[in-house]
Amino acid sequence: MRWSKYNYLFQDNTFYYIYNALSNSFAELDFEDFNLLKDLSLNFDTAIKKITNEDLESLKQAKFIADDKEELLRIKYSTHYNRFDNSFISLTINPTLDCNFNCTYCFENNNRRKEYMDDVVENNLIEFINSYTPTIKGIYLTWFGGEPLMAFDKIVSITTKIKKFNLPFGAKMITNGYLLTKEKIEQLDNLSINSIQITIDGTEINHNSRRKLLNGNGTFDKIIFNIKNLLLFSNTTIIVRVNIDENNKEDYINVCKYFTKTIEEQYYDRISIVPGFIDDINSCNTDSCLFDRDRKSKFLIEIFNQYGVFPFNFYPSDERYECPTRNINTFTIGPKGEIYKCWNDVGKQDKIIGSLGSVKHVDSNNNVLLKYLTSADPLEDENCKSCFHFPICGGGCPFERISKEFENKSNDTCDFMKDHIEDFLKIHLKLKKQKAKNEHKI
Repeated sequence: MRWSKYNYLFQDNTFYYIYNALSNSFAELDFEDFNLLKDLSLNFDTAIKKITNEDLESLKQAKFIADDKEELLRIKYSTHYNRFDNSFISLTINPTLDCNFNCTYCFENNNRRKEYMDDVVENNLIEFINSYTPTIKGIYLTWFGGEPLMAFDKIVSITTKIKKFNLPFGAKMITNGYLLTKEKIEQLDNLSINSIQITIDGTEINHNSRRKLLNGNGTFDKIIFNIKNLLLFSNTTIIVRVNIDENNKEDYINVCKYFTKTIEEQYYDRISIVPGFIDDINSCNTDSCLFDRDRKSKFLIEIFNQYGVFPFNFYPSDERYECPTRNINTFTIGPKGEIYKCWNDVGKQDKIIGSLGSVKHVDSNNNVLLKYLTSADPLEDENCKSCFHFPICGGGCPFERISKEFENKSNDTCDFMKDHIEDFLKIHLKLKKQKAKNEHKI
């Protein structure tokens, strides 16, 4: 047994804490125990002799003391379990690559084509899903594009056919929100679309300068009108994404303030406003205005300290997360029936791993598929395996890891929390104490 490399000891004013990234355990310590554990971290063989048997068992239970090999095996087990979990199928469906917007920063502009899914592809898609139904217990979709609402008829017809399988089913949508008419909104619950992400890039002037229609007209007022109708006429939750870089980072807070003023408090639990840090996933943009990992963390810490805003949970998740792209039953479907592993690859002919309507659908020997399932694996990365943050990070985006390994891209695949874990844990503690104080008042 050794002092776990996933332990983190720190002091916050007169309070002392220990956190373990593998077990996600977090404990407050008194001064004496803090110093004892600090001694363990520095000189384990000597300090362990001072630990009582009862305390030793408690430390083992919380994984503060563990076997190095056992720790890595636990990570491997949970990772492999998630990768090979075939109890569900998860599809990102692009019913069209067409879009009615012309956003200034969109990296998908080169892939925008007036391609729409036809009835043949739709039937092949249903056949593809049906081939999994004997073994799966759930079907999960993400409607993507292009702009998926430009092919709303396909969303309706595909969903209607999937529901006939009588399996648990859920869907979400990523849309610009402009075409969300009341008529469409009233169908969302029946379509099992329980979450919609819509982008608002700042207040009206800034949003309209960045997210325009193809004819150059602004889109802000109509999107806001549609969001209000979403709250009134559906039960879906709404994620308002604010795409930011260094040039417009203040717009995130402006959007938060705007919705606080214009949305009734009864709807607050159904709407989340999150910063979308613009990334150059292809590493072709040298613009210094893009946030790097450190600037993302500092931005989140800053908006909490200044405004009390916390768009994400500052405490790491207790579920080991790895992008579903690594899962064997996760695919992205293009409008012509082409199959990809990652939605970043849509429209790229050299990234196709199969085709709907073919005998095998997915080519198990396809080089791209094999890369997503087996290559650039953080479990084989010595930097990842030795990193404190590895159990809660998942190794980063597989698309970026693969691009880095095989295309010599300079992607930073580490999680933004990595170098600021103490800051985020302190914010979590502050929020927890505030909540307890408020509950005590009630």
